[in-house]
Amino acid sequence: MTKEDHMFEQPVSEWEQAFAMLYEHRMVGRTLGEVWLGALGGFSGMAQAIRRSEYQSLATSAAEALQWVCLFTYGCSHSRAGSTLHISNSLSEIVAISYPGVCGRCQSVPCACDSLAIDKRRPWPLNLKLLAHRREQLGFREFSFGNWLQMFTKIFGGRVQMMSLESVGFHLLEEATEVALNIDVLARIDQYLDRESDAAAEVAEATKSIEGFIELYSALRGEELYARDLDPVSYAPSSVLASFLQAKAGLLVGIADTFSWLCTALTKTELILNSNQALGAQSEIDQVLRNLYMGSGQSLRCPKCSSAPCQCNEFSESLPRLGRQHD
Repeated sequence: MTKEDHMFEQPVSEWEQAFAMLYEHRMVGRTLGEVWLGALGGFSGMAQAIRRSEYQSLATSAAEALQWVCLFTYGCSHSRAGSTLHISNSLSEIVAISYPGVCGRCQSVPCACDSLAIDKRRPWPLNLKLLAHRREQLGFREFSFGNWLQMFTKIFGGRVQMMSLESVGFHLLEEATEVALNIDVLARIDQYLDRESDAAAEVAEATKSIEGFIELYSALRGEELYARDLDPVSYAPSSVLASFLQAKAGLLVGIADTFSWLCTALTKTELILNSNQALGAQSEIDQVLRNLYMGSGQSLRCPKCSSAPCQCNEFSESLPRLGRQHD
């Protein structure tokens, strides 16, 4: 990417706001779980492109997935106060919880994790030490997608070299699905809290911001609660709170991990394309986003109906990618 191209990179937060304006009326009546389902559709398109070795389609599906992820995080920040799904922070701020310039597990650059232990589930390192790292890296608030790609390459570049694109795709789908499961749990806790107003105040206090949640998580020894098996039949306040802590921690870290694996997929694709110039695909995500959502113009428009705001009807908007014939 040239120096001139870098001048046009937008912070992720600006993409969030732009997508929200473009699709605002399409979001009316949708639950946040349904919004994340749109992201899963984009990830499904990426998986199909990986299987077919269609690298341009992979980049386009990644851009569509990012659109839905941005809509989801924007929707979380504008959900009602006290909702278990309320996150007042932007996508970049959420990602920086787990990746504040270092690997969220070993807290090193480059990552020094035991490759055999990475996939073994253990309590997530949502703690005040990571939060301190995050506060030292305030520049992430203005990160573009390209900035995040560069940072993840510094942290995980060596591992990406050794992984297959198919393996990256499996990790991406795994994390995105876990996000969907945590969204479902939090939505059901929300419904329960609507009936139990006394418990709602504590949850509302915990979900004002990422910092507030992490501090409560640490104060209540959330890592121990995250690791233990919960009583599946108990509605005791302590059990509901533990379920909330598990699901909210899983949601926050899951969004960050999903984003990191999406970036890894793009990085791996770029490595493949650089080794074979004849493939001729465009994988630089800022450029792909501009090509898809701006074309030759200077403002965003829906790539399906070419309108701003989007005028797609609610039945056809996902069909061009999800309804194609499978081989």
